[in-house]
Amino acid sequence: MPRLKTLAAERLLLVVLALLLVGAGIGWRQPMNVDEERFLGVALEMLQDGNWFIPHRAAQIYADKPPLFMWTVAAFSALTGLPKVALYLPGLLSAATITLVLHDLGRRLWNRRVGVIAALLFLATYQTYSILRTGQIDSFLCLWVMLGVYGMLRHLLLGPAWGWFYLACVAMGLGIISKGVGFVPALLL
Repeated sequence: MPRLKTLAAERLLLVVLALLLVGAGIGWRQPMNVDEERFLGVALEMLQDGNWFIPHRAAQIYADKPPLFMWTVAAFSALTGLPKVALYLPGLLSAATITLVLHDLGRRLWNRRVGVIAALLFLATYQTYSILRTGQIDSFLCLWVMLGVYGMLRHLLLGPAWGWFYLACVAMGLGIISKGVGFVPALLL
């Protein structure tokens, strides 16, 4: 990657790269497995019956998973009018945010070059695509876990920065109501 003069240009280039790599074909993909179809169905049922507080699947209460991911898909569906695209937008949002966070953390802890390398390594791994390109809760959980790690490290290693600590706590809470394991960044303590 060419050395850019400004930090903002470097970040913009990395985010655009993340959006291109993870978002490739987003309008053409169909829900590929049972989980994606189920989550999209729950989100669409929220939009149809207006009951966002208690998710339903085929008119039965859906209590298998916490509703945050389905709420997000339903909101993106309402905004875009394209449910098959909205299913993949949480993963795309996660990819862009995690790329920025890794770049910033590497830059703050070491230097700009390390930040770029960290972001590019994240974008070069298979696991990034196997998780973030899916319409599943795991793609959204990655966002909350990484924001929790980022906030904790900003506070513990570069702080004290109580605002970042509280952001980490909020992210962990959202991770818990996404899938239940969002508390993992608290283990840094």
